[in-house]
Amino acid sequence: MKNLNIIDRVDAGADDQC
Repeated sequence: MKNLNIIDRVDAGADDQC
C-alpha cells in the first residue's frame, strides 16, 4: 500500500521510488 505514498511523492521528487 506504499503505492499511494509514491504517487503523492512523485510531485515532490519521487524519493520513495528508489
